[in-house]
Amino acid sequence: MEVLLFALLVAVLVVVLGIRNRISAVEGELGTNRLQMQELMKELARQARPIQVPDGSQEQTAATAPRTAAEPSTPPVQESAVPSILSTIPIQEEPILPVVASTAPPLTPPPPAESIWEPVHIPIQEPTPVISTPRQEPTPPAPRRPSFMERNPDLEKFIGENLINKIGIAILVLGLGLLLKYAIGKGYIGETAQTLIGVASGGLLIFLAHRLREKFRAFSSVLVGGGLAVLYFSIAIAFQEYRIIGQTAAFAVMVGITALGVLLTLAYDRRELAVIALLGGFATPFLVSSGEGNYKVLFTYLLILNAGMLVLANYKKWSILNVLAFGLSWLLFGSWAMFSYGRLQPAPVWYALGFATAFYAVFFAMLLWYDLRHRTPFTPLDYSLFLANTALYFGFGMRFLADLDMRVGGLLCVLLAAVNVVFAMRFFRDERVPRNLVYLLIGVVLTFISLAAPVQLDGDHITLFWAAEGVLLLWFAKRSGIRLVERTSLLVTVLMVISLVMDLEGYLHYREEPLMPVINRLFITGLAVIVSLVLQNRLWATWDPAHEVLNEVRPRLLRGAYALIAVVLGFTLGLLELNHQLGRILPEGSVFMAGMAYGLLYLIVLD
Repeated sequence: MEVLLFALLVAVLVVVLGIRNRISAVEGELGTNRLQMQELMKELARQARPIQVPDGSQEQTAATAPRTAAEPSTPPVQESAVPSILSTIPIQEEPILPVVASTAPPLTPPPPAESIWEPVHIPIQEPTPVISTPRQEPTPPAPRRPSFMERNPDLEKFIGENLINKIGIAILVLGLGLLLKYAIGKGYIGETAQTLIGVASGGLLIFLAHRLREKFRAFSSVLVGGGLAVLYFSIAIAFQEYRIIGQTAAFAVMVGITALGVLLTLAYDRRELAVIALLGGFATPFLVSSGEGNYKVLFTYLLILNAGMLVLANYKKWSILNVLAFGLSWLLFGSWAMFSYGRLQPAPVWYALGFATAFYAVFFAMLLWYDLRHRTPFTPLDYSLFLANTALYFGFGMRFLADLDMRVGGLLCVLLAAVNVVFAMRFFRDERVPRNLVYLLIGVVLTFISLAAPVQLDGDHITLFWAAEGVLLLWFAKRSGIRLVERTSLLVTVLMVISLVMDLEGYLHYREEPLMPVINRLFITGLAVIVSLVLQNRLWATWDPAHEVLNEVRPRLLRGAYALIAVVLGFTLGLLELNHQLGRILPEGSVFMAGMAYGLLYLIVLD
């Protein structure tokens, strides 16, 4: 008897919610019709408004008309008291051309017979043309964003169609749960029957939502979400608690539920359904987990799920899906890489790097596909996720490659730069692609090219790499006109000088590490930096002197700075080399005097 009362309560609740939503929908339609009627009445009133004639126009016309002989006075025509329907017809205003008043005199009685042959001189006054300029409409102000009350004028409708729906489905699911709990507690329903009831309840909710999709679109989408949630938890309980079905079967069923959620999302065109399906898909591995920690199965499933979201991203621009898929995927992968990867022996370097590369490729396509295909503008969120995707992949890749016996971190930088440069060159030729995206890709390429040297090489090799890169970037900036490359060359040059100063500290340890005269790594590295500065100085000479590289920084100033740095580095490099070589064979005083002679000679040669 108590079970029947609960069932009756749930049925009454469903009926009440359906009637309530129907009433809200009818009230919303009436409100919409009322607003449309008000707009129509305002438009009719604007069209029926009489056209105002400027004051004095009649007097001006009369003044410009030619004066004739005595004009008979005619009685004024009385306006009809009956309103004319023609006044309600809208008259389209056109630009008024110069108007010439008519010179035809009014009809007058014939003159007497004796005056027929007498010439009558009537002075004719040239009419003054009346020129009117077209009226200029004021520029309408920029539309302001409507407030919450303006977007939802019918607050009752908003509550009925949005809040009550969601609260109602929560109450419905809770009521079903309490009913099942009561029946299970009394022993009326077994474990298999409980699972079947849960699956049937979820299927019933989805069926009702399908039947109500035409009249109650918002409410039906919420019912679908509730049905998917019931199906997920029913299968999870059947596997985790009751052990009715195996892990493989439970996993396959939940994958099917996720696929059904994606299809319903496309059919209903509702964002909340996509969010529910995505969250259910990410929860599936944990709902059917047996504690074995099989990372291969987990990441393969996540890649399949993200591939489904990639297909969905081709049709819909729902940023919340991109953020959820991106954040949850990298969170799960990062947690495994930080806490579980190190406990595996031997370390699965190539498996881990392969999964990381697959995640990077999927999200690279997901973040760019829709905007490039549909030519929609990129948002700051898109750019931020793109940079975060690249940074996470590079960080985890360096983490995995550190377990190899050989050093290949620089190769990863070069490969990332190569991938991005391919897309940058492809998008650079397409005028429809946003320029900011092209510059972002070029910036990523330059970043990884600059990182390749310090990651792969040591000491002076980094300085040599940056010396060559600085000249190459400045030459490429001159040919392409891309300001980002131009400024990057300045940054690389600064890093080159700083790296050289750090390398030259090796001269201070000359007693422990003697070097060959002139032909040694420190002196050759310094000469390479000086040559790079000289070449860049020559390249800056080909630029327009008025070109502004940075704020108030022009090529002439940069040429002077590069020349000064080259002179200072040349003197310092020669002095350090001289002290290093002579310090091993001469006393300190002789070395000091040789240094003074070198300084004088350097100034003479420089002059």
